[in-house]
Amino acid sequence: MNKKYVVELKDEERERLQQLLHAKETSRGIRNRCLILMLVDESQGAIPKQMEIAQRVGVSDVTIHHTVKSYCTRGLEATL
Repeated sequence: MNKKYVVELKDEERERLQQLLHAKETSRGIRNRCLILMLVDESQGAIPKQMEIAQRVGVSDVTIHHTVKSYCTRGLEATL
């Protein structure tokens, strides 16, 4: 099955997400989006299934879909 939205993070984007994850002032919602994007990043190899990511991050599978769609259509900064 072909995926409609494919996430392949650039090195700079991955570094930005890591910085946000480790910053104390980052809100929980932004942390969740950072984790989702890092887990669905296909440049890192095999990715877990959407339901596995949802359980791991503690969000719904719809949240994952919306986060991935936003990244692919609007970019990293708009998604965060």
